[in-house]
Amino acid sequence: ATTFYRDLDGDGEYTDEENLTLQSGFTAIDYRGRVLCTVGGVGQKVGSLGTSFASTEPQQPGSAIKPVTAYGFALDKDYITWGTHVLDYPPIEMDDPKHPGQKKLWPTNYADTNDTTVYTNQKIDIYYALQVSKNTIPALICKRYGVENVFNFATQTLGLQLRPRDKDYAPLSVGALDHGVTVKNLANAYMVYGSGGMYSPAHIIEKITTTDGQEMDLPGSVYNRVISEETAFVMNKMLQNVVQNGTGTSGQIIKNGKFLPIAGKTGTTSDWYDLTFVGLNPHFVSAIWIGYSKNKTIQNHFAIKSPLLWKNVIGEWIQQHYDDEDFEKDFPTPPEGTVKTGPVCAQTGKMAGAACPKEQLMGYWKASNAPNCDNREMGLGYNVYEEYADE
Repeated sequence: ATTFYRDLDGDGEYTDEENLTLQSGFTAIDYRGRVLCTVGGVGQKVGSLGTSFASTEPQQPGSAIKPVTAYGFALDKDYITWGTHVLDYPPIEMDDPKHPGQKKLWPTNYADTNDTTVYTNQKIDIYYALQVSKNTIPALICKRYGVENVFNFATQTLGLQLRPRDKDYAPLSVGALDHGVTVKNLANAYMVYGSGGMYSPAHIIEKITTTDGQEMDLPGSVYNRVISEETAFVMNKMLQNVVQNGTGTSGQIIKNGKFLPIAGKTGTTSDWYDLTFVGLNPHFVSAIWIGYSKNKTIQNHFAIKSPLLWKNVIGEWIQQHYDDEDFEKDFPTPPEGTVKTGPVCAQTGKMAGAACPKEQLMGYWKASNAPNCDNREMGLGYNVYEEYADE
């Protein structure tokens, strides 16, 4: 028996009228790990066992890796919360290949200019760092808590298929991987943030029965809790904020005035070789990659937004097949009393008290470590700042 295949009516294929060699891969997986759709490339399929940019060809995910490496690890271990204050400052000093004998700070954040000092040196909230896709903060988490711990979380907990050489700052902080990950594997790793913390390996064959009636053990028979419901809930809210207010706004889906709950994360690599978006809705997770078979800058890349391309693939199908009830369905909510929601103190990042200045957005916390404001900052990264200040 195979998993249920949802017909996307060909919408899973993205073509570029100006450059037909631009490729794309797309995968959709439900929250039991069943592969609903795989589109392996642009154009008509002409044979079996060919190249698939969705399932066989690893790609560079860029910042789309952050929620399944540094942020996911730190949130699961209670090292960070929704409003933990972090310093937007490069935490790592390394040799500068462009200036022998000199050092440089790494990483800086993305900018449209060639400015090499792209960081604010200001305190920001964790949710905002993810919202605008800061590079400095995942690197800080990796430095503070160890790349091996982050690597083990990504590979052993979430099933991300990384290589040993990916146990380093650049792969785990900004997605500069040794070989890459497939679109299917990346979507599968994100599954836990839409399933309430449950994981099953992505699979197409769900059941095989032998001639004597015995069922064989298959990857799809594995369905385990790998992170807490509370961790999944808070990360999901952070990723919804990315789509509502951050780099993923073009991926919003609306029908009859109702927004479908969407959580997601964008990814872009150096020189615009790759564009990625992973999007979750309450029914399934899906991911798209756009790029060339070899490293080449995507033409007109400033006009291309990966969340919009993802929406072009899945949005029309959702509009046609989802009714108002489907749009009203939400992601899993942990048991009552295990998570807290409230205003964020603008000064400390904690749960605001009556006298606190409040941020515009509501915050979400695990009840087990929700910090009530005591007018003292809860921060990560100030020791790093002090180290540089002392030099």
